Amino acid sequence: TLGDYSAAITGMLLALTLPPAFPLWMGAVSGFVAIGLGKALFGGLGFNVFNPALVGRAFAQAAFPAAVTDWSPVMRAGRFLELQPSSLSLPFMAPPESAVIDVVTGATPLATYKTGVATTGTFDLLFGFTPGAIGETSALLIMICGVYLLARRMLDWRIPVAILLSAALLSGALNLFDPARYPGALYMLFSGGLML
Repeated sequence: TLGDYSAAITGMLLALTLPPAFPLWMGAVSGFVAIGLGKALFGGLGFNVFNPALVGRAFAQAAFPAAVTDWSPVMRAGRFLELQPSSLSLPFMAPPESAVIDVVTGATPLATYKTGVATTGTFDLLFGFTPGAIGETSALLIMICGVYLLARRMLDWRIPVAILLSAALLSGALNLFDPARYPGALYMLFSGGLML
């Protein structure tokens, strides 16, 4: 039913796995697949074989691979207040010849750490000053949303605590073993989709 908000949560989780400049029509198609295939086809609430939002994300990755791997440029003045032009692109339309580049593609913070090219500071990871999907870039915002879900009793606190604590302990131990090769616990917790 509409009152359980499960479709709204599926939509929000799907949006958090997509890049900020993802075209809205592609998001709508992916949302339709998430609800229609991921949720309704398997019997509805509580009978899902897979997470419906991740079914929508897998569909988006397969159907629109170039759009899923484009990120907004980092640290551009006013980027939090401006609308990305590519999000309003119509289906099957080519951009005009004088189009300004509004997205870039690049490695995630974990990939750059692995190659040793660059590392991102914990502050940047916590507050979202890195390229990536909406739900990968701001660990603080994800934690605030988690507290909201806890307050609404839509989340069992033991599951995320167990996952995050396990990842922190393992990454911290590996970091003590070889700090040049393995990032610390905070870097691992804040640098990707783990927090989401």
